[in-house]
Amino acid sequence: MATAQIFPFEIPRNEKENYFRMHLLLEHATDVLRDVLRTQLKAAYPGLFDPSKTDKLFDVLDNLQVKHTLLLLKNRKVRNSSQMKLLYPSGTPSTTVTTQDLDITLAVVLLRNITNLNPHAKWENPPASDTSIEANIGRVKTYRNQLSHGQRLGITDTAFQAEFNALKQVLLSLSPIYTSDDYDKLLIVPLDAKDFRAKFDRLCASGAVPVYRQRVAIVGPYGVGKTHLVKRLLQEEYDEETDAYTPGVKIYRHRCIVHKDGRSCWVRGKDDPEDHLVQHMVIGIQNPDAFRRVDQVDEEPPVKSRKVEKVIYSNTRESETAETASFKIFHPDLVQKIKSVARGEPVDPEKQITIWDFGGQDVYYTTHQTFLSEQNIYLLVFRLDVNLDTKIPVYRGEKTVKEFIVYWLNSIHMHTVRKSKEKKSVIPHVLIIGTHKDKLASEVAADEILGQLLDYLEDKQELAEHVYRCFAISNLADVEEFDEIKSEIEHLCGYSRDREAGRQMHPVRWFQLELDLAKKSEERPIIYIKELRDMARLVGIRDAELDEMFIPYHHHLGDVLHFKVDGLENIVILDPQWLADLFSAIMTPPVSKSGKDRLDYLKRSLEKGELNEEVFDVYLQKEKMTDMKNEVIQLMEHFDLMLDISKSVQNPMLPSGKRKFVVPCMLKSNDLVKYRPPEKAREISLFISFPHGFFPPGLFHRLIIRLLRKYKPYHCVNGIPDVGFDHASFRLEDKTSVLHLFTAEKDIELVITNAAGPPKPHVYFNTRQTVENELSYLQKTYCPRMHFGHYIRVNHGKIPIEAETVLEKDVICVCVENAEVPIDLRPYRVWFSGEEAVKKAPLVARMRLSESNSVNHEQGRTEEKEKGLPHNQSLETASAQTSSTY
Repeated sequence: MATAQIFPFEIPRNEKENYFRMHLLLEHATDVLRDVLRTQLKAAYPGLFDPSKTDKLFDVLDNLQVKHTLLLLKNRKVRNSSQMKLLYPSGTPSTTVTTQDLDITLAVVLLRNITNLNPHAKWENPPASDTSIEANIGRVKTYRNQLSHGQRLGITDTAFQAEFNALKQVLLSLSPIYTSDDYDKLLIVPLDAKDFRAKFDRLCASGAVPVYRQRVAIVGPYGVGKTHLVKRLLQEEYDEETDAYTPGVKIYRHRCIVHKDGRSCWVRGKDDPEDHLVQHMVIGIQNPDAFRRVDQVDEEPPVKSRKVEKVIYSNTRESETAETASFKIFHPDLVQKIKSVARGEPVDPEKQITIWDFGGQDVYYTTHQTFLSEQNIYLLVFRLDVNLDTKIPVYRGEKTVKEFIVYWLNSIHMHTVRKSKEKKSVIPHVLIIGTHKDKLASEVAADEILGQLLDYLEDKQELAEHVYRCFAISNLADVEEFDEIKSEIEHLCGYSRDREAGRQMHPVRWFQLELDLAKKSEERPIIYIKELRDMARLVGIRDAELDEMFIPYHHHLGDVLHFKVDGLENIVILDPQWLADLFSAIMTPPVSKSGKDRLDYLKRSLEKGELNEEVFDVYLQKEKMTDMKNEVIQLMEHFDLMLDISKSVQNPMLPSGKRKFVVPCMLKSNDLVKYRPPEKAREISLFISFPHGFFPPGLFHRLIIRLLRKYKPYHCVNGIPDVGFDHASFRLEDKTSVLHLFTAEKDIELVITNAAGPPKPHVYFNTRQTVENELSYLQKTYCPRMHFGHYIRVNHGKIPIEAETVLEKDVICVCVENAEVPIDLRPYRVWFSGEEAVKKAPLVARMRLSESNSVNHEQGRTEEKEKGLPHNQSLETASAQTSSTY
């Protein structure tokens, strides 16, 4: 591709040949290690392995001790899954695998762990005086790693002579299968030009370089100084006019440079020529057309479309001159740095930090959830000079400072993936930062406020575990005030000099595709996955590697976005800032209601949960992207942020040719009295509750959208479903029953009414299943940590129940206000069974035990024990328990 011409130099041919001949020597080294393994296995397993009879490893692999050892290695990640499948396909020893099927890595693993060699010897970096078999095997592996996974793609004559002779002597000491003359022939064997070029290109594409990248998300309520904090961390000027308000999300890309003395600085990376080149420096030292030829030498067939290929080559030639000319502006030190990498000399890799500054207005929160990731490090910001119990006005009502902090901790916890068992600490990490310290009387006052906040979080253990550290700062302080925060971020990223946690090895070909996608994003912020696959194949990346490794890695970082949701799997967003700006422009209420701005005028109906198609027309025309309107609308529908009325079950005939959308997350006022069902119907209502005490409002709005695709709304106003911010009603399958949904902070209440008479049992059962199926889908897609259970109302509280208990038991007893209360479960069976319920007894679910029944206290205690509910359990304690999870 064109980027291969960026650098005005090329590796000399003799250095390329040296590099290739060392690979030929390593092929011989693989044979040597296989021979050593055969010798060692024969000695360790007499009767089980005899290479003079068979080279198959079945009998050795079937040995119980060997299987146990290799399984432990897999659990410790010494062996990977592909190696496991080679040795133990389907979990049983392979009947066909031989030593000839083993590469250097796997041969060394077996030599070290299942033979008589000392596994604790100096296998890595042995001293020159150590000439043991273990040390020499380790040297072979080191040579192989340096050549195959290193950064160099050429070897000077002096270095080649020394390395070739050193490795040759090691191989001669390990096995006699090759003589010194056999190895020396590799120095003069002719290299066919075509074969050499093809193999060299493949080696280039398979090389790997170290990468350090991390995303930092800054969240919190509005007006607390989040953007000011970002500017201070980056040592940039803060503008009171332009920076005071953050619409949606603002993304900053920076490089973190750690100096030898431990100091660091963060330098803006976007559009920085040096950053652009250093990040892709390995690419430029290859043949000018190396990556164009990868698809011709790889095992996967190249892109078949001649038309596509012609366009790519044409674009390459047109852009080469400009890029080569622009190289003149770069400093000679940079050129020398790139040449150093080419020769295998150590150069510190770049370390990237991307900061996402989330707008604090709560109207953005539903769209923010799209960008939350377990890979982030979070900075949760609040004001120290505002009392933790002070209520802050928001789009809908008000929240206290503490409630805002808990809301964000809940969002981070619920919208990110649960940590694996191997990890010792909860991820993602959160740094809580209190600003405006200068407004307080003393440093002691700041410490007291942070202490009060941590005390408040004590009974919210799963949320508190995310908190890594707290800071008290003033955004007006000297730069040293922010160095400690930066150091903590670098430590968590693995960027500090004493940690390597953030280091990953990436194939060289990934850098080429990243650069191609960066250029593509300047033309179009969205592309289809087919086009991305075509681009990937041209640089040697197969579909499986793209889908399972490249895309997920960059999605977690936020460099590109790819959501495997309904039809979104066919779309890749190359510019996340574009998506954030789109959400901000379309899904937020008008700045002014004067009507002077056309876009604001069209968005006036958002407070009623309505959105007109003309909003997209005006915005996309301003952005010169009118051709992408259908993709944009599809994108927002697939996020379940809105619904085209014509796609709902209601499907009314609208008077205008333009589409209308319902947007529940933007509703501001509600009229619950208007649609509240009679209390009689609520006697057997079912609660779907969330034991962590948090159900994201955005998830309820997405649930409404999904249910509107299945049920007709109970009411419509001018063809628009009449739903509320925290409630919705739907007509059910029998056309006479109505489902009412109400949500509070912790649960959803399901109530079914029917003006013609009691609803049939199957209506309850089918409705519950439909709602829970949609919730389970949303949980998997947006809130992986969320799980829910069933509750029923008792007096003024709720208790958990399980489906099995409701179906198997008629009555359970709970203790309320020091008195035992029998709960008749039979009326609730309709929610869990589609069959006709057994003849119901009179409803006594909310009756207290009469004095005459007190003589049966001991008997009730026994029954209580049998039903699994502890005696004297309070209603509040019962409500805190979870009955079932999904």
